[in-house]
Amino acid sequence: MKIPTRIAFSVLFCFIILSKSNFLAEAQNTRISVNVGVILDFDTWTAKMGLSCINMALADFYASNSHYKTRLLLSS
Repeated sequence: MKIPTRIAFSVLFCFIILSKSNFLAEAQNTRISVNVGVILDFDTWTAKMGLSCINMALADFYASNSHYKTRLLLSS
């Protein structure tokens, strides 16, 4: 009777370990949003162009570095 008991405990142990690792993997996929204030004078074309360039740079950065979990959210 010891062998079936060992097998049962081994299966139970593997199940617990796999469920914990799945839970930790899901927790690591969350994104952290950081609000960043941008002060620009939107009456000028240079400010509008600057904000557009910042947004494009962020989009390009996150497209090539998708493993980064922190995301900047621009508030103008």
